[in-house]
Amino acid sequence: MSKIIISTSGWCEADPDRTMFQYIGPRDDVERLISGQQWLALPKNDRSSYVLESIATAYKYSLDGDYDHIGIEVEE
Repeated sequence: MSKIIISTSGWCEADPDRTMFQYIGPRDDVERLISGQQWLALPKNDRSSYVLESIATAYKYSLDGDYDHIGIEVEE
């Protein structure tokens, strides 16, 4: 079966209201999914307990951005 491999390089300015972060830490008393606004309000050391929920959503609703490279390859 063939595979489609997509490689990218670029950046985007994420909209804090439409970008979500998911908690990956050990605590049970925190929200599992928070907005970018909530993430920005966290102390800097607490931000590392969250990961970006979806890079595709961040790019979809971005306020600005640029791709330096988008490559599509097929692996047989």
